[in-house]
Amino acid sequence: MKKINYFVFLFFLTIYAVAEEDSEIYMFVPHEFWLTKIDADELIKTSVASGVDTLIVNVWHGRGAVWSSEKIPMNPIMNRDEMLDDPLKYLISLAKENNIQIYPLISVSHKSREKFDDFEDTPGVNKAFNLHEKDVQDMILTITTELINGYSVDGLMLDYIRTKGVCVSRDCILSYKNSTGRSLKLDSKIAKINKEAFKNISQWNKNVVDNILINIKKITDSASIPLAVSSHPGHDGFMMQGADSVSWMNDNLIDQLFSMNYQSIDKMPKNKLASILEQLKRPEDMILIIGNFEKNIDDKFTVSPREKIEFERVVNYAKTYNKHNNSLAIFTYRYLSNDHIAYLSGLNK
Repeated sequence: MKKINYFVFLFFLTIYAVAEEDSEIYMFVPHEFWLTKIDADELIKTSVASGVDTLIVNVWHGRGAVWSSEKIPMNPIMNRDEMLDDPLKYLISLAKENNIQIYPLISVSHKSREKFDDFEDTPGVNKAFNLHEKDVQDMILTITTELINGYSVDGLMLDYIRTKGVCVSRDCILSYKNSTGRSLKLDSKIAKINKEAFKNISQWNKNVVDNILINIKKITDSASIPLAVSSHPGHDGFMMQGADSVSWMNDNLIDQLFSMNYQSIDKMPKNKLASILEQLKRPEDMILIIGNFEKNIDDKFTVSPREKIEFERVVNYAKTYNKHNNSLAIFTYRYLSNDHIAYLSGLNK
């Protein structure tokens, strides 16, 4: 009986110790909030006040480079007079002075411009680069190489690391036929009700996405920085687009998994998140991304900062749902309010 009580004591002591550790706070930042000196200075000032440890800054959203690139066309926003010559260099320098880490974020397949360089939308998919094309894969690796080799970053975040849909170009149809012996057009129509079709399309897309991840991981490993992804683990729609973030973690293709859960606390999928944690070999490397915003019920395009009490509730859930890690991520800096800043600043005091 004494031995059982001793192990029970150790178990609860471990949970208590994790809960008492300082929380690492990550903040997602859209690119338009740090490209000028004024905006970058304000971002760092706000991050220090909020106790933010790591800024995840969007550098690639399918519209062009916002860093000093030799090979990637610039984002048209960089033509404005007030933009810094090299915003990423300035932000990293300022962040390091304030002990804040920087993860550049690459939205891998997302395409914001109807036509970017010579790349059209993926046939059958809106606003997406075709990850099945070698030229697109090469572009993503070029972006990764420039960011990792050209800047002193502390990690790399991948978003939209999926196909965003099912490509139905002639090359894709032929590739799928050669890979599975099946019809891509037919399977794409029945995948939601036919398990075999779903399985084949998911694996076909996953093979391409996995290969991109493998090549990016080589680059981040050579720089000794973590590779992270933001995704919806276990989501059927994402799985069909080649995003299997649980297997990526367990196969060591990524170092950190950030689960996108922007819901209110009442709608948080608690059972599903618990199930995902149980499937992971390294549950300590899964972090919840919570939303600090609310969409208007009557008009989804009207968005405002989340109310103080609800924000505190989702923050506390993110800190405690995973007994192995009490870190959390906030999406997004755009809607960070004074109430949010005040609450975050007191988390680790």
